[in-house]
Amino acid sequence: MTKVELKIEEFLTEHFIQEPEVTFSTYVFQKVDEMLASCQITKESQVYLKGNIDRRVYSNLKKVDKHFRPYKSTALSFCIALELTISEAEELLNLAGYQFEATNLTDQVVKCCLEMGIYSADEVNGYINEFAEKYNVEKVMYLGSFCRKDRACSGDN
Repeated sequence: MTKVELKIEEFLTEHFIQEPEVTFSTYVFQKVDEMLASCQITKESQVYLKGNIDRRVYSNLKKVDKHFRPYKSTALSFCIALELTISEAEELLNLAGYQFEATNLTDQVVKCCLEMGIYSADEVNGYINEFAEKYNVEKVMYLGSFCRKDRACSGDN
């Protein structure tokens, strides 16, 4: 092996994780179990309804392999629905391969709402829409598994 290959091998041995201990789906369902145990919710459906997450997406999350990667809008929805702190939300987003971006209006509105204890995706979507208009942001991402860019969502979808 060359010096470069040895250095990369050493680096990978120290930093590369092939099989994470916690995945996005295990994190979500651990939080759901905690919420059920502490009586924050009485049934799982409250989570996906509050997060504007399609029931099928929630169900598939239970069945898929450990490498499931949701859309960012869905990951953000889980942050809201699971009533996460900012640091917990950062951890969950990281597990999905995302992070809060300072230049992303949706990310910053979600982060602020988490800080203020606003845990309804519909309410957060209202604020995203309001501030997108105020700041003339044309392309925004709304929360929910059936919410995509350039489309406001409500609970009746």
